[in-house]
Amino acid sequence: MKAFLAQIDWIRNTFFFVFYFFLVVIIFLSLVNPQLQEFKKENTDYRKELHITQQVQKQKMQTAETLAKYQMDNHTLLSAFKANITQEKIKSRLSSIFEKVDVVKNGEAYLKNGYLVQNYIVSGKIVDIKALNDALIQVMSLEGIVHLVFPIHIEAEEGVLVFSFSLEVYSLP
Repeated sequence: MKAFLAQIDWIRNTFFFVFYFFLVVIIFLSLVNPQLQEFKKENTDYRKELHITQQVQKQKMQTAETLAKYQMDNHTLLSAFKANITQEKIKSRLSSIFEKVDVVKNGEAYLKNGYLVQNYIVSGKIVDIKALNDALIQVMSLEGIVHLVFPIHIEAEEGVLVFSFSLEVYSLP
């Protein structure tokens, strides 16, 4: 009888072991697995956001480096926009070359391609055409950005040349 009960006891222990094993597995799958799946999804989303943030930071750094390189390469050009060329500066620069020079604003300043542009009309009298060339060189050597607008009007009058030309002076707004 003891052998029979021992055999039944072994079967009962095996049954309880299998029952508890599957009970633990079912509890794990019903309670822990959804939390693991949610964690896995959130972790994946976090990694994606982190990767995108790193890519954006790299692009910002590359853009900043490109801008710094551009500013370093074009320092003189960019600083020329900061120079404020006025009507008096143009007149004083050209008065040494011309007998009579006059600089007049042509309208109000306006925006062009993000820069403030002021038109000036320069007129005066010179002895010969070489002096006009020297005057144009003086205008182009001003500290700012100056654009000479063609045509240049030249007329001979009583042994002197009377001229007029237009300048566009660029500055920062």
